[in-house]
Amino acid sequence: VPRTPQSVPDGTGSLGRGGGGLLFYYTGSAEQLEEKLKLNETVGDVFFAYGGNDTSVSAITEAVDLFQQGLSCCGQYGYEDWANASIAFTWAETLNNKVYLPDSCCKEETTDCGEDVDLTKNETVVAQKFYTKGCQSKIRDFLNEWTNAIAGIMMSAFVLQLICLLFSCCLCCIKDHD
Repeated sequence: VPRTPQSVPDGTGSLGRGGGGLLFYYTGSAEQLEEKLKLNETVGDVFFAYGGNDTSVSAITEAVDLFQQGLSCCGQYGYEDWANASIAFTWAETLNNKVYLPDSCCKEETTDCGEDVDLTKNETVVAQKFYTKGCQSKIRDFLNEWTNAIAGIMMSAFVLQLICLLFSCCLCCIKDHD
């Protein structure tokens, strides 16, 4: 029985994913990946919209709160961002330009704990109760830490898929000879 092209295993999806892994791995450092992802603009847009009342903005607010608690960070560049209307415009507008931190900036999150902040005090005093490091630097640290591991996993998956593809081709050839 002659083989038709449809009956031969198709490995192009696997090869494409593997090629994507190779491309990802050889594009360089996490800083270059950060540039490609436009991390500065993306994180900036998210913090700019934080605190609004629209449904989509409400989802952004919840996501930022989860990020700040999960990464132990506060603001885009640091906790002072929440007083800066050019970074956190919607938040500052909602509070009528009063200075509060979101509760997710508190090390022990309780209702309205962000109202206790006094930005005139030095960072050491603020750091006792609030996260002070910005989320963008935490994301950058995460990318630096995990970029090579993710690339290694992608490369391993590619090699495994390539071996499976070669094995299936060998099985097809053996079956054709029988």
